[in-house]
Amino acid sequence: DDGGNGLLIEDGGDATFDGEVTFGDTNPMTARTATQSLWIGTEQPASMTSYDTRIGYAAGKECTGQGNTFVGRTAGYQYGNSDGTYGVCIGEGAGYAAAADYGTWVGRIAGYQWAGTSIATGVGTSAGRGAVGAGGTFVGDAAGAYGGVGDNSQSHRVVCIGENAGYQASGDYTCWMGYEAGKKAQEAIRCVGVGYYALKESVNSYYSMALGNEALSGTTGQYLVGLGFRSGKGSTGDDCSYLGTESGQLATGDKVVAIGSYTASGNTGDDCVFLGYGAGKGNTTDD
Repeated sequence: DDGGNGLLIEDGGDATFDGEVTFGDTNPMTARTATQSLWIGTEQPASMTSYDTRIGYAAGKECTGQGNTFVGRTAGYQYGNSDGTYGVCIGEGAGYAAAADYGTWVGRIAGYQWAGTSIATGVGTSAGRGAVGAGGTFVGDAAGAYGGVGDNSQSHRVVCIGENAGYQASGDYTCWMGYEAGKKAQEAIRCVGVGYYALKESVNSYYSMALGNEALSGTTGQYLVGLGFRSGKGSTGDDCSYLGTESGQLATGDKVVAIGSYTASGNTGDDCVFLGYGAGKGNTTDD
């Protein structure tokens, strides 16, 4: 070929300079227009432009965008709807059919069919897989996977750290940290869940914060605070604050403040304040 500044080696052929370095079992591209690019593997890309690195079987096979790094079997196969740019996909199937540009997906099928609309980062097996939304950070096996899918709304700007954290959850501007924290939470808007099972399977928990293992898990309500082991677990009601081990567990009242271990556990009254160990446990009256 004419000119160039790279190295091309084809099966049974001679080494020539042509603007890219390629090693594989077939011709890597119909029209060699790539510059400063590398392709190693089988199942050649349909096209390569510039500044690309593609290593592995069918890595980036149908992606025509530039500036990408795909390493692993089928990594980045249809990245960015087949024209994504400046993505990093490392691992088998990482970033396969992931939408949007500038994504970083590391781990087996991390970001696989991620349907987001802006920059996202996923590290771990299946991290961010199949999720829907704008942006996100997913760290851990299946963290954030399938978020915003099905009958749930999309999940925008979420942070999921831990195995299954935020798995199948929906809601915007949320932060889940811990094993299965926020898993299957529905309509969790601007929530924070930190701890094992924190806010797991919660419903309509707008503007709520849970800190502690199983805190506010399985709850239904808005504007909630749960601090402590199983605080507010299984409760229903709005505008409640539960501080202490198992405080507010299975409670049903609204506008309740409970401070101390086991306070307001099973409470059904509204507009209540309970202070001290076991205070308000099983209470049925208001005020």
